[in-house]
Amino acid sequence: MRISTFLQFETGSRNISRQQAELLATQSQIASGRRIQQPSDDPVGASQALRVSQSLALSDQWQVNQGSAKEKLSLVETRLADAGAILQEAKERLVQAGGGALTGADRASLASALQGLRTELLTVANSQDGTEGYLFSGFRIDTQPFADAPGGVTYQGDQGERTLEVAPGRLLKVSEDGQSVFGRVRAGNGTFTVAAGAGNTGTAVGSSGTVSNPAALNTDTYAINFTVTGTGTTAVTTYDIVDTTTGTPVSLGNAFTPGQAITVAGRQFNVTGNPATGDTFALAPSAQQSIFDTLDQAIAALKLPVAQPADNAKIRNALVAADANLGRGLDSVLNARSGAGSRLSELEGLTAGSSAESLLHASRLSALQDLDYASAISKLQRQDLSLQAAQQTYQRVSQLSLFNYL
Repeated sequence: MRISTFLQFETGSRNISRQQAELLATQSQIASGRRIQQPSDDPVGASQALRVSQSLALSDQWQVNQGSAKEKLSLVETRLADAGAILQEAKERLVQAGGGALTGADRASLASALQGLRTELLTVANSQDGTEGYLFSGFRIDTQPFADAPGGVTYQGDQGERTLEVAPGRLLKVSEDGQSVFGRVRAGNGTFTVAAGAGNTGTAVGSSGTVSNPAALNTDTYAINFTVTGTGTTAVTTYDIVDTTTGTPVSLGNAFTPGQAITVAGRQFNVTGNPATGDTFALAPSAQQSIFDTLDQAIAALKLPVAQPADNAKIRNALVAADANLGRGLDSVLNARSGAGSRLSELEGLTAGSSAESLLHASRLSALQDLDYASAISKLQRQDLSLQAAQQTYQRVSQLSLFNYL
């Protein structure tokens, strides 16, 4: 087979161009640190790298969402802890106010202290996050949740629950609506309330009561009506129990002993002091009452004048009810705080998992597309040597001519 001069030159030139391109490609890989510069370098590897990079980006986004959720929940948990501390101090003030030896000045001082705690609690309930959104307003993040007015504190937010997707299919609640935490609190012991009659004239003080038989509970309201016959040491006190929902007597003429339990329909409470004829206590299913209303009622009770023993009993009954209501309010705040804490704990686990997943994806991606520098440098040296040999060979071949031998 005859090889023409043109073919020799063309082949040599083509080989040099190819080797130069390979050398440039290797130089580009070393400069960028990437083995795959374009899909054609390794179609299978490029496809795998694309899928892994997408998984890595998604895992990184989960971590961003988790960080945002953690920031919001941490702030909510902190504010709820503040609210719990305020309510605990308010309960201590109520216990102090329940002492029978307090003067009018003492009660006024305690009322002022409770007013200050109420202001602190309102500030906490209206807390904002770092973006000037309100923590406890539900979906209405731009609306101050609680407004103070002469008639009491009102809620202006909604019951929406803000969520963030922190893992595939996992929507995590990152807020608490203020109405559920501070507003919808079961009064009394959470099952029923004990309320002294507004017109009571004796010194009787009722407890907040307990549930003695859950199976016997119903939704009726009962009145305990006292009657005193005789005077002095011969006085006898009895009480009637009437179902005021149905208007029917339950039991009549029951002997009364101060401090002895009075039981009706699975509910039990006791009365201390000396009731007067016509005094009454009402046992009703617990209704919802805001913590702010409870504080307002306690403050108003402490401001009542005391001219006779019955006035002191009225204050003490109001404080017993307020103390029970605040206890339920404290439970509501602590339950909300516990929920935020458990979600923070869950976030810790999710963050650790997402971090490990990102590390795995990053390692896999590095293995697919990152360059082995030692191998690349050796390859570059071989390619450079081959290129030099090709150039020198081409130069010598191109100089071959018959005239060189004439």
